[in-house]
Amino acid sequence: MNTEKVIHFIKQNKLLNVSELERQAKIPTNSLRKALSGTQGLKQQHVEELERLLTPLGYKNSTDVNIISVLNNKANSGKTTTTLNLGKALAMKGKKVLLIDADPQAALSEYAKNKVDVDFYHLIQHPSTEKDKIITPIGEHLDMITSSIQLDIANIQYGMGGLSGIYQIRNAFTHFSFLYDYILIDCPSSFNAISISAVLASTDLIIPVHPESYNTQGLSTMTKMITSVRDINTSLGNSHILFTGIKSSNSSHKSFLKHINDRLKSDFNIFDTIIHHTIGFEGTVTSKQNIFDYAPTSRGCKDFEQLASEIL
Repeated sequence: MNTEKVIHFIKQNKLLNVSELERQAKIPTNSLRKALSGTQGLKQQHVEELERLLTPLGYKNSTDVNIISVLNNKANSGKTTTTLNLGKALAMKGKKVLLIDADPQAALSEYAKNKVDVDFYHLIQHPSTEKDKIITPIGEHLDMITSSIQLDIANIQYGMGGLSGIYQIRNAFTHFSFLYDYILIDCPSSFNAISISAVLASTDLIIPVHPESYNTQGLSTMTKMITSVRDINTSLGNSHILFTGIKSSNSSHKSFLKHINDRLKSDFNIFDTIIHHTIGFEGTVTSKQNIFDYAPTSRGCKDFEQLASEIL
């Protein structure tokens, strides 16, 4: 039921006449006002009638948010760098983007300067949490949900809870996913219940692969995991490999690119875009900025802008 979407649309369009909407949708007087204040729900028939009335005014019933998990079970693969800077690049192209730090190490969360009181662990424990209490704005069109070490607790809980547990991330998106064009999830550097839960919620996957931290066995295990999850999550689309930290003048890196293309092109799609080694990325870590704000003329900016265009 799209109650949350309808309520959000009406709240955002303050010129709408609530009494007139109640009359046209044949909703009992003041019932819509109570729904807007959160003190009363709406019947399915009333939601459907409101959707019909609001569609000519710009309301969209579709739920076409793109949920992309960024994952690799090897540390230092460029996972957090990819999540942050791809999110920024998509936001710069006018897309509404939400970044989710699903890693207990909370590296992505370091880039949120004004954090709210609750984090991702709280959300998946209490999916009905109001979005304003969980979401931290970090830029124009760009929001974040931060993480904490408490996610290790969730990993144990959901691992023991079977399928009912690992669906928690997908359930947590219900109340706010329609607000965004893209949701990017920075997954843990291990295949655990949180990683699987994120993939179950996703429409696409990005697997950053760095030449200095490449692990053949890890990618083989990832292939098996993705195949298993795809049998359950029929909405899961493509799995893309993204090359990161590439030095164009390095002969071993050139060999690495060829090796991966030859070995894995049958199992994965491979982005045309390559994220090149950029000194500016090191500065973004200490300054807690994305590459576009820290080094706006760098090669890294051009690479992530190209990646965003390729995804769009």
